[in-house]
Amino acid sequence: MKLTPAAGAGATTTATSTTTPKTLRLIPLLRQTLRSEGPRVLMAGVVPAMLRESTYSTIRLGSYDLFKGIYSGMGPKSMRGGEETTALVKLASGLTSGLLGSVIANPTDLIKGEVQRLFEEKAGFICSTLIVRLQAYWPSGKPRYASILAACKSIYIEEGIPGLYRGVIPTATRAMVVTASQLASYDTIKHWLLKRRDHNGEARFREGYLTHFCASTAAGLVSSITTSPIDTIKVRYMNQQFSSSGRGVLYSSALDCVIKTVRNEGPLALYKGFLMCWLRLGPHTMMSLIIFEKLRSLVGLNPI
Repeated sequence: MKLTPAAGAGATTTATSTTTPKTLRLIPLLRQTLRSEGPRVLMAGVVPAMLRESTYSTIRLGSYDLFKGIYSGMGPKSMRGGEETTALVKLASGLTSGLLGSVIANPTDLIKGEVQRLFEEKAGFICSTLIVRLQAYWPSGKPRYASILAACKSIYIEEGIPGLYRGVIPTATRAMVVTASQLASYDTIKHWLLKRRDHNGEARFREGYLTHFCASTAAGLVSSITTSPIDTIKVRYMNQQFSSSGRGVLYSSALDCVIKTVRNEGPLALYKGFLMCWLRLGPHTMMSLIIFEKLRSLVGLNPI
């Protein structure tokens, strides 16, 4: 495997070979990371990760009902939650809300990744750190940015506004799939549970924490299965070094990354780090949707 250090202004980019991780197995990798860098590194980048989530998730979750109203023909202001819609409407709403959130929040996603290279990885939480190490190449070289503002300023000076939208296509693709699979599956599974009846004709599930927990747990698994390959490609593409012209050294595009990954490592390489992806996305989905349902009730909106 090859990885090229970032070139400075006006410098020529050359490829240099690097060693691969000593292990790609989950438990040994965790031990190796803790032994070499300590437990603190597992929470690297929590601040930029929170910045990204506060914009991306707010937009995609908040606009889901809006697009359901538009696509169902009920009108953008008619959806107050709980209305029955078709699976196609739910999928389309998730795709569109995910696209909107990811495009607007892409600069924060990029900055999050750059700042987290201070700790030589590109993910903000405990499981995310290991996902990246399982999915991508280990980076090398010294950290380039000391803070979020420094990263933003440096990227803007070196590459301009387009630099802040580097990797927007794979990022948006993943966001569309994760939001569609996450919200659509949660919406569908929750209403399916609410319709279950026992032999006396009474509801087995009622609107509340138990139903939200069961539906969101299932939604976390569904979204992990559908997005793990896209997550692998997104991480590999955005985690590579870029030349001064903005061209990727290892992969010229997300499609090129898919082709080279499958050709060199086989189709199952797209699911590297799936367990950690599920351990991250599962609790994330569960907590996000349970909190989202609670917030909706606090402002007078019906449940999803």
